[in-house]
Amino acid sequence: MPLITIGKASQAIGVDIGTRSIRVAEININKEPPVLNRVGFVKIPEGLVVDGEISDVKGVASALKDLWRSGGFEKRDIVVGIANQKVIVRVIDLPLMSEEELKGAIRFQAADYIPMPIEETIIDFEILKEFEVREGEKMMKVLLVAAQREMIQAVVDVFAAAGLVPKSIDVKSFALMRSLIPKAKFLPTETDAEQAESAVCLLNIGAGVSNMIVLDEGMPYFVRILMFGGNDFTKAIADQMDLSEEDAEALKVVLSEPKPGKKKAAAAQEKEVKAGDILRPKIQQFVREIRRSIDYCMDQTGCRPPGKIIVSGRGSKVVGLIEDLEKSLQIKVEDGKPLQNIKIGRLNLTEDQIHDVEPSLSVPIGLALKDVKK
Repeated sequence: MPLITIGKASQAIGVDIGTRSIRVAEININKEPPVLNRVGFVKIPEGLVVDGEISDVKGVASALKDLWRSGGFEKRDIVVGIANQKVIVRVIDLPLMSEEELKGAIRFQAADYIPMPIEETIIDFEILKEFEVREGEKMMKVLLVAAQREMIQAVVDVFAAAGLVPKSIDVKSFALMRSLIPKAKFLPTETDAEQAESAVCLLNIGAGVSNMIVLDEGMPYFVRILMFGGNDFTKAIADQMDLSEEDAEALKVVLSEPKPGKKKAAAAQEKEVKAGDILRPKIQQFVREIRRSIDYCMDQTGCRPPGKIIVSGRGSKVVGLIEDLEKSLQIKVEDGKPLQNIKIGRLNLTEDQIHDVEPSLSVPIGLALKDVKK
């Protein structure tokens, strides 16, 4: 459900501006299946994006220009994702009314659920389903999204400075639905809903921000944006082991068995053990946040317990994270496959490189798939 949308085209570009990098995917959405033609990545200095918000328009715009040049992107209309504390997503129950009636009433209704001045927000909504309460009153579940207007304007300003036009601004969590769920549909048919065995949680762990969404019967019941990500793990190792962030970043994901025929040096093994000890409490802290979020979703929305958590993002590769999630939550956890709903075109990447970057592509691919016909 985009907050802003203008026009459609055959080629779609999804742009994911993260804390330490920008990720881009270009997809031909008129093909069946859609074809991934081009991907691009560029690292950005610390401080340009803070807690999901753009704090340096010129710096981010400069990085986008560099990425467009180096990646060979020609199309200027893009789909961009947002995820920060100035984006609010709620599922609310309202008396049944037509979509036109809801358009007229939504700002008044939203005032009870949005902790920001309504006059300073951009609001969008989606009617999820109709239902009846015990007394026979007809109701409907509505997905409500509100974003601070000033924050949205900063996003628009960045792309204008880079010579690009955001034809759509969408919530990153919704992009995960399109890339991590096989042949995802935003609104399922009745048959789809009946066949759903349990809710599912999608979790994308970025460098500084993690995006979480719980789906039940194929519909989004809960969205949370966590100000916690891979950087928290990296900095813990760097600070406590007196390492550069680059060395700490590599260490947190290489705590693994050596290649066949090779034995790790004792010093390397000792370093990995120490890093593992440092990571453990940080992982447990993150797992507790996920547990609290799932409990809140079930208590407040009535959704069923998730039977599965699908993870993506570079941060999901932190050693021990998936195992701790499964053990603590007693929920099956699996790696997301953002390439599953598309065909890979002539990318200038080897199979190993594609495998390495795939976890980081769930958001830009999902953004680019927004206009795919259901």
